[in-house]
Order: sequence, then C-alpha cells, then structure tokens
Amino acid sequence: MKCVDAAILWWKNICSPFFQSTSQHRERSLLQDELDKQGAGTAAAVCQFQPAVMNESFEQAVEDVKSLKQRPGYGVLGDVYGLYKQATVGDVNIARPGMFDLAGRGKWDAWERRKGMSKEEAKAAYVKLVEELKKEYGF
Repeated sequence: MKCVDAAILWWKNICSPFFQSTSQHRERSLLQDELDKQGAGTAAAVCQFQPAVMNESFEQAVEDVKSLKQRPGYGVLGDVYGLYKQATVGDVNIARPGMFDLAGRGKWDAWERRKGMSKEEAKAAYVKLVEELKKEYGF
C-alpha cells in the first residue's frame, strides 16, 4: 500500500473524528487538501504529518482508557493490552508464560494475536478501540 493510500485510510477512519474544535479545523483542512490532491510530493508531506498526530492520539488514548467509568471485561482488556504491546514493542518477543500463570498467558495470547501488525496499524486500532470503549463504558 502506498503511503498516500495508507494516509487516506488512516485519515478517514482515525483522524477525522478527532478534529472537532475550530482551532484544529485549519490543520484538518490543510491535510485534507493534501490528500485530495494525491499528486507527486504529497506522500512525503502526509507521511511526515501522520506519525506526529498518531503518536499524540495514541498517547491520549492510553491516558483515556485509564479513566473509563466502568471496567471492561477481560476479553476487551486483552484486546487493549495486545494492541498496546504491539504498538509499543512490536511482535511478541518473549516465551509464553507457564500454565499456572493464567493472567500472563491471557495477556501473551492477546499480544500474539496481533503478530504481524505494524506498530502504526496497532496504534490506529488502539485509538479506535479506546474511542469505542469511551462511548460504551463512559468517560
């Protein structure tokens, strides 16, 4: 997937909902103009802009998930954990915990399910999941 195509997908699914205030509207318009052009040279501009905004969104989501009004179930928490580890570390790089460490095995399995996902994809999926959890469990 070309960088511009990835940036368009990222913009439509992740970034767009975060630009709600009028102070951020100008930034949104500038990036949208770049994406609309899709000409030579826009890939570099978009690819340089994307990581900064995604890192900011990811860091905010990490803080937001700690402040949910209700605690999600273990399955959802496993998804959160797996995406977080994939986004920060990458593919699982430790041995699976022993059979008596049920929590450790659950975490490891959740992380292992994300194997092969890039850090950027994991960050985007994490941000999207946290936004859904904020709606479902309150923030």
